[in-house]
Amino acid sequence: MNVTFLLALLIFAAQIPKNDPTGVWQAETGSRFAFKLSGEELKVKIVPDSNPRFREYEVDLKVQKDAEGKVLDINTYLGKGHFVAKMQGGKECSFETEWQVVVVQPTRIFGKVTNINADPETCEIRDRNEVQLDLKKLE
Repeated sequence: MNVTFLLALLIFAAQIPKNDPTGVWQAETGSRFAFKLSGEELKVKIVPDSNPRFREYEVDLKVQKDAEGKVLDINTYLGKGHFVAKMQGGKECSFETEWQVVVVQPTRIFGKVTNINADPETCEIRDRNEVQLDLKKLE
C-alpha cells in the first residue's frame, strides 16, 4: 500500500509543470516587479516609478531545496534582498527583506514577504512581520 502511494506521488510530482516567472508582475498595491529566471535563480527588481514609496527593491531567490540539495518544488523560490523606502517626511531608509514565492500558474504568483514598520525619522524598525503577496502577470 505504501509503495503504491509513493509511486502515485512521484507520478503526480512529475506532472507538475515548471512555470517561468520571467516578466513584469503587479501586486494588489499597484507595485510592479520585474522577474528574471536564470536556471534555478530568480532575480526580482521593482519597476522604476511603479510605487513612489520604494526607491529601490531587489531580491535574489533560489528554487527551494532540502538539506541534501534536492529540489522540493520546481515552482517555489526562497531568498533575501533589500529595499530603500521613502518615509513620511522624506527620509530614505534601507531595509533587508525575505521572500518566499510560489509560481502557481504562468499568470499568478502567491507568497509571503517581510513587512516593516519603522520610525520615519530614525529608520529604527518598530515591527517586522510577514504579509501575503499576490502578483498577477502583466507581460
